[in-house]
Amino acid sequence: MLKGIFLPKVIQERRKGRKTGIVKEKKDLLDLLMDMYDDETDTKMEDDELRAQVMYLQCSSYKPYD
Repeated sequence: MLKGIFLPKVIQERRKGRKTGIVKEKKDLLDLLMDMYDDETDTKMEDDELRAQVMYLQCSSYKPYD
């Protein structure tokens, strides 16, 4: 099982791409979350926070078949 491996790798690759200047034409959920920042502390989300938010949104949108 690939428990916990896929999403952290995607986040790391996305951060590397941003540092090297790779800009996507269309933004996805991860891009939007990475762009967000806390007004009070003026900081962006850490990798663990990003992973938790993506997993929360993914799991909360799951609706089992009746």
